[in-house]
Amino acid sequence: MTYSGSFYELGFENSSMDIVFMSQAFHHADQPLKLLSEIDRVTAKGGSVILSGENYVSMYSQVKRMVKTFVKQRRFCSNFYENFPADNISGDHYYRLADYYLFFSLLGYKVSHKIVGNSLVLMAVKL
Repeated sequence: MTYSGSFYELGFENSSMDIVFMSQAFHHADQPLKLLSEIDRVTAKGGSVILSGENYVSMYSQVKRMVKTFVKQRRFCSNFYENFPADNISGDHYYRLADYYLFFSLLGYKVSHKIVGNSLVLMAVKL
């Protein structure tokens, strides 16, 4: 079954999906916990959530951005979200790998991931 529309209000019954797959979509959520709560609502116990094509921000990229900020603005900034603000043109939001794990763990999922180039694939199983 395919769904097109607002991902904050999925038109499915509670616990009706065994697999929820999102490709290059989750990082467009400005309210990630709201989105995950809705995904959780429609995912059956033991079901899987797969996020593919998410932005991967490596530790190297984070340090590089901190140095760039220091050189351009003459100030040291270690705040991830200040160094990687949302892109208003593309709608991208940047989340750390640890953020994805936190989001899913708050809802009781077991998470694993794979890094493919600059993209991140996550699989979470609802316990």
